[in-house]
Amino acid sequence: MQGIRTVCAKELLDTLRDWRSLLLVILVTVLSGPLLLIMITNSLASFEARAERRIVLVQGIDHAPSLADYLTRETVTLEEAPADFRAQLASGKLADPVLLVPPGFEVAWQQDQPLTLELVSHSGNGRANAGVSRLKRWLRGYASERAQLKLLLRGVHAGSYDTLKIEEIDLASARADVSRVFGMLPFFLILAALYGLWSAAIDATAGERERGTLAPVRVTPVSTLQLVLGKWFAIVLVGALVSGLAVFSFLPAQAMMHSETLRAMLAFGQREAWRCYAAVVPLVLLYGAVLMWIGMVSRSVRQAQLGATGVVLLSSVLPLMVQFDAAGQAGWHAWLPVVSQNQMILAVLAGTPVSLMQGLQASAACIALSALMLYCTARRMQHTLD
Repeated sequence: MQGIRTVCAKELLDTLRDWRSLLLVILVTVLSGPLLLIMITNSLASFEARAERRIVLVQGIDHAPSLADYLTRETVTLEEAPADFRAQLASGKLADPVLLVPPGFEVAWQQDQPLTLELVSHSGNGRANAGVSRLKRWLRGYASERAQLKLLLRGVHAGSYDTLKIEEIDLASARADVSRVFGMLPFFLILAALYGLWSAAIDATAGERERGTLAPVRVTPVSTLQLVLGKWFAIVLVGALVSGLAVFSFLPAQAMMHSETLRAMLAFGQREAWRCYAAVVPLVLLYGAVLMWIGMVSRSVRQAQLGATGVVLLSSVLPLMVQFDAAGQAGWHAWLPVVSQNQMILAVLAGTPVSLMQGLQASAACIALSALMLYCTARRMQHTLD
């Protein structure tokens, strides 16, 4: 028992001595849960607030003055829907569903003719979807009030005047449900890009410094920048290979899916695989540069691994922050690494076209940050060798 206590005390002292690593562990493990909980609760609170918003986006309200009067009495604010509301609903910029009133609505309504009001939304736009039930409740109240009024005036059962039909139009394609069913696939591919080069990047920097194999480089004619770039290229090749295997592994995996519905919904072929791979490769470049920099500034391999764990946490939280953001998708998200890759992969899975500009923006951001991190790594390595 004395030997066990001695070894245990020694290991505890070693752990406490590396207080930087211990602090990073505490930050990653203790704060990640509360941060995620805060984001989720804030998002749900935002959705609840939007669900009770008394604003209706409508086109053609002039054709239904009685409906406009009813909604006004319900303290609802009527706003004209933008001309491109379909595109804005699909992109997430529009946070409310749109009500379409057909011409001649009021005349047909007074004559008890069957009528249809179209309620346009997008199943991929959670903020707009949250307002669908609210708007349907108001429309049912309008129809019920009219029916009760006619019952009092004519003495006929109210059900005879239940002629208003509400038709919901979902602008999302049949494959748009993929983002809800297979929403974790982009997360898996992004982490595969990170884990694929994790070991190689840390071993090529912090590992070599601990083994003492980095110092002999000073006697070679290779410059520090060339050394960093050579290591980076090798690390990136390993990461690109692992990422490619992760992406294309979904092709044979689909044959093992028992549900024909889910298999048809995913429809992940070679074309989609290459597009997902093209979206992930710039992230491989950035991860390689970031992990090399972490390996150089860390005092030990253990500390470098903990720093890499922080990169994992950041890569996990960034897409969630955007997903739970009440403002929805913004143009600057295309310049944000990890977030842009997550959005592009989701778009590919949903069958939505990804613009060339979006791909170029995401790639440019990753390349620029990679260059910056490689420069910082070279400076740090030069300082270490000197």
